[in-house]
Amino acid sequence: MTLNFEPWPLSAPPEVGKLRTSNGRAPHGFTLVELLAVITIIAMLASLLSPTARQMLGRARAAQCANNLHQMGIAIQVYAQDNNQKLPAIERLPSKPVDPAAPLSSLHDALLRCMSGNEMVFRCPKDKVRWPVEGASYEWCYPYNDDLVDAPKAWIFGRPPEKATLIWDYDNVHGDQGGPLTKNVLYADGHVRGI
Repeated sequence: MTLNFEPWPLSAPPEVGKLRTSNGRAPHGFTLVELLAVITIIAMLASLLSPTARQMLGRARAAQCANNLHQMGIAIQVYAQDNNQKLPAIERLPSKPVDPAAPLSSLHDALLRCMSGNEMVFRCPKDKVRWPVEGASYEWCYPYNDDLVDAPKAWIFGRPPEKATLIWDYDNVHGDQGGPLTKNVLYADGHVRGI
């Protein structure tokens, strides 16, 4: 028995390398079903990632707020070094001074020179209400005005610096969606914590 092999043709037949549909024409792009399937998959993935991205953004804003308070804590220490170790005298609400006849400085005005002119430190990324009215998103503990930085006293009670709250968010603006909202607080010893 002899096998006859024909040599491979030098050029491929015209059908090789060209796809054809059932009607004999070459396909152009995706079919509608394929396109809808891809769009559906992308929409499902986006819906899964959206809550996670929103939570991450909320946590990043809370961290930025905590960093702002930390920077103000450093500015308070600089202020105290220049002013006989005393805390500044600051209005609690600059728009409504305690004594309208003799208003005190705002938090912004008292600490801005100690912060190299960086005004955005006074704005919490989550605050939409207080910044335009008060010039800061943070409230000062008015009873500590002119106290010693190492031993702030609220009225007659001395508090250790790690428990003396100096500055905090005006409003509860931090937290995960659906959970309780909190505010960030700067203590006299310089640490920041959410409460």
